[in-house]
Amino acid sequence: MKLQIRLFILWMITFCVVPFENAISRDPGSYCLISDQVIVDSLSQVYGKNKLIPKDFELQCLIVLSHFPELKNTHIEFVIKESFAPLSALPKIGTLFLGGDKRKFQVTISDKSTQYMDPILLKNLPFNAQLGVLGHELSHIVDYLHLSWFELIAVAMNYALNPSYHAWMEKKTDLITINHGLGWGLYTYYKFARSLAAKTPEANWANDYYLHYNEVLFEMQKRPYYNEYFLPNTLFKSRNLSR
Repeated sequence: MKLQIRLFILWMITFCVVPFENAISRDPGSYCLISDQVIVDSLSQVYGKNKLIPKDFELQCLIVLSHFPELKNTHIEFVIKESFAPLSALPKIGTLFLGGDKRKFQVTISDKSTQYMDPILLKNLPFNAQLGVLGHELSHIVDYLHLSWFELIAVAMNYALNPSYHAWMEKKTDLITINHGLGWGLYTYYKFARSLAAKTPEANWANDYYLHYNEVLFEMQKRPYYNEYFLPNTLFKSRNLSR
């Protein structure tokens, strides 16, 4: 019976919450008519193993983790602290040379950055955009998971020194996010971020390194998971995708 309840809740999350942004309030206190704590407790039992998650974003992190079953046993710590980048995901230095399930990762959630980055901090995003950008960070971890320490160092150096590699890696990570069923969240995040970047030229870095939100829609249309949301005359008529 408990398993049936969990499956029902996961069904509601997948088919009600993620694709339908108009079904989600920007206020995390209202969530598809189901108690937040019910969802948190259920998801935590299944996807909370080896995870340290701050209470402020517990629901969001667990929903996103439910899209990444391959990370079910991976050690991941979500840390809130001041950082220039709104979010980042990296192996923990002390475990860099370890392999398999022994390697641990840290997702840093910035609570304070520069003036032009503050508007896209996780705490300032619409709920579904939070799911999208967290999914992007977990997609980085999926990408890192099976790399050797030498390959990870090579990735870090290329990322820092080669802008073309940087852009290729981030766009590849966007595709991993879309493949894991979080395309709508990614779409919402990039549309929200670019609306702010249009007002702040210093924030136009997103155009160089990440998919445009229209490219996200294009990639979603190529994947069967999203097929029912691209029926003729239904995409923009029945859903408010900009929220």
